[in-house]
Amino acid sequence: MLMHCVCVYYYPQCPWIVPTVDSIFRAARKLGYKCCMYDLLSERLDEKALFKVYVDGNAVPIGIGMMDVNDIANRLLGVNMSFQEQGPSETAFSYTPKKQIAGKVDISPLSGDNIDDEIALCIGEDFLYGAIPQRFVKKAVEMKKRWLQHILSKFEACGYIAYLKKEPVGFVEFVPGELANKLGMKTLYSPKQTAVILCLSVKKAYWGLKIGSELIQRLINELPRAEYKFVEVTAYKSGLWHPLEFYLKNNFKIVKDLGNNVKMAYHPC
Repeated sequence: MLMHCVCVYYYPQCPWIVPTVDSIFRAARKLGYKCCMYDLLSERLDEKALFKVYVDGNAVPIGIGMMDVNDIANRLLGVNMSFQEQGPSETAFSYTPKKQIAGKVDISPLSGDNIDDEIALCIGEDFLYGAIPQRFVKKAVEMKKRWLQHILSKFEACGYIAYLKKEPVGFVEFVPGELANKLGMKTLYSPKQTAVILCLSVKKAYWGLKIGSELIQRLINELPRAEYKFVEVTAYKSGLWHPLEFYLKNNFKIVKDLGNNVKMAYHPC
């Protein structure tokens, strides 16, 4: 009897890939399917996607952060083929916002010296989706560190971290358009002149204090030095991940409507 096979292709950009793949493989084993995975940073494959799941060569709508094994099993079977972005859990909203910032926010470029600060923000409980389960932390940290070391070795600028009294409170991570295209994020403007935002996150206790806007403004201010003319991002009409309204307030324009999300861009007037 022919055994079905689940294959996961990914770039190690997001530490949440680790628990997501674990859930996919548990669902696959539950169905009696074979499993395989390919790290596209290491493998020379012509797969243009940050994260993609296939069953017997057919794409399955499973996104990073999905960890409900029963839901994933249904998707692998083709029972539920409609894709919905997974939103934060209820615990993601259990925070007390600060009324004002006691001190100046300092913005530093991402570098080999502060990689661990961004990783801590990615996997900690203050991240939008909550903390990564403890059993996945070691592997998730190793994955994210390898990704950041790779892009820092290739590109002079790829992110900024916000600090308040030396505490990392937020970050923005971006890549050149040419790399974004390899991640399946096709740019609307010239790839060589475009920076594409992959991730923007601020500790929940500091939401509403415009730290995210300060990070975006720093990126915009540095565009000429990095020889970029445009910044692109995929924003969402609902939810808290890359919210549309945030980017509109920061002078981004909608350039393409994709249904549940939109392609947005900033460019000098």
